[in-house]
Amino acid sequence: MSLRGRTRIALIFLTFLAAACSAAPSPTPSPAAASGAPATPDLATARSVLQAADLSKPATIAAVDRVRFTAVGEQAARELLAAGASGEALWAATWVYASSGKDPAPLRGLVTSQDATIRVMAAAFLVATGERAGFEPLVNELADEDLLAGSVPPQAVWTFAVSTLVRYAGPNGPVPPVDAPAAELAAAQAAWSGWLSGQGGKLRFDPATGTWSSS
Repeated sequence: MSLRGRTRIALIFLTFLAAACSAAPSPTPSPAAASGAPATPDLATARSVLQAADLSKPATIAAVDRVRFTAVGEQAARELLAAGASGEALWAATWVYASSGKDPAPLRGLVTSQDATIRVMAAAFLVATGERAGFEPLVNELADEDLLAGSVPPQAVWTFAVSTLVRYAGPNGPVPPVDAPAAELAAAQAAWSGWLSGQGGKLRFDPATGTWSSS
């Protein structure tokens, strides 16, 4: 997978993390940090960090950010997902794994999660890694005006869903909505549903560009 694809979920929460890191207290430097060498967390630490995630406590999310894009972070996230993590630990594991994971298997089952944020993050990962099955869950959320967990400034679930569809389906799909009145969202959802029904079997993924086309 290209770096462009690997950073898809990371970019969504970039502003959230900037706020989290700025609000987090400065820890006492470890010997490794004092010497200029980056501290490398072990698997147990990474697992504990993900399990301790609390969206109301920026310091815990800043800690999650520090294990993203690390081998132990990805492994810890994969293990927690396999073990049936729930709540904010599930949010953290999904986010970390979707930021740098390569195998879509750990997230496939999450497109039916009871949590809309988890559903769309998992679906976005599937679409970004070439799995057509991610499109339908995203289309299903196009009328969801609830807030996406962890987004700062706050954004609705539907905005994440439509931006993901536009990012990967590009000019092949319907024109996205520009605002959020219920009638417009319902119409957009119907348009994307029709597009998926008509073009779904023809969609082809191009790993080089990380996009889909129906040509």
